[in-house]
Amino acid sequence: GQLGMSGDQVNTLAATAAKEQTRFAGQGDVQSFLLSKDGGRIAMRQSYPPLREIDIGSALAHSEHSHWNEAAVMERGRSNDLAMERGAPPHGQPAHLMDGPVLSRG
Repeated sequence: GQLGMSGDQVNTLAATAAKEQTRFAGQGDVQSFLLSKDGGRIAMRQSYPPLREIDIGSALAHSEHSHWNEAAVMERGRSNDLAMERGAPPHGQPAHLMDGPVLSRG
């Protein structure tokens, strides 16, 4: 807000930050966000390095909705990967379909 951004722009940056935290979740929880001196980038510091930078102009070129959608897709992918590692079916796929025989028409 101090940079003259509208509420919608701030919301878009928040969605971008959430998406990037989801993308790099293996680095741990976000410890802080730091604004560059020129106001063009936000750095995301997580529990483990490296520091991740978000270009504000690039983030604002996409809608808040698109950032949230990307974050949701990434989270579903992570959840499915974890489920597969544990031997459980991915979200949305019943267990009985996972263990059934593979049928072929040829």
